[in-house]
Amino acid sequence: MRSRIQIISWLAFAVLLISTQSHAEGLTFGAKVGPMQLDVSDTEDPTNAGVTIGYEFGIGLGDLGFEGEFTTTVKDGKIGSENLKIDTVGGYATYRSPGFIYLKGRAGYVAWDAAQTLGESDDDSSASYGLGLGLSLKVVKFELEYTRIDDQIDFISLGILF
Repeated sequence: MRSRIQIISWLAFAVLLISTQSHAEGLTFGAKVGPMQLDVSDTEDPTNAGVTIGYEFGIGLGDLGFEGEFTTTVKDGKIGSENLKIDTVGGYATYRSPGFIYLKGRAGYVAWDAAQTLGESDDDSSASYGLGLGLSLKVVKFELEYTRIDDQIDFISLGILF
């Protein structure tokens, strides 16, 4: 299981990367938050927050791009009486349709790690996909998105993208 120190170090590196590269053409960065919904009985879903870093290429009929995403639990979930945390790291190819209100699709690969209070953990990696709806205000975009992380884990997020 990844330690919290490694995750915080990765997050600090991502923020440094964003601050030094934010003026490159086509570079995007953002943040998102939402529940990691588990298809497991007797659970309370954890709430995750994350960062995304990507690059977009305008193609006339929208934007193709790629993005990396990292999320970590900010509010523990529960399985029975034990706390539950889920961390994810993924890479995706993306498409955003043109317009003020747009559709977003993405497909890629994600690794996740779920840990319970008493040290029991599970991790895996798999193909992942997502669909979303966005609102573009030129310099900032707001996105509501569904991402399938695993057969038993879905992420519903609200994000802001610069």
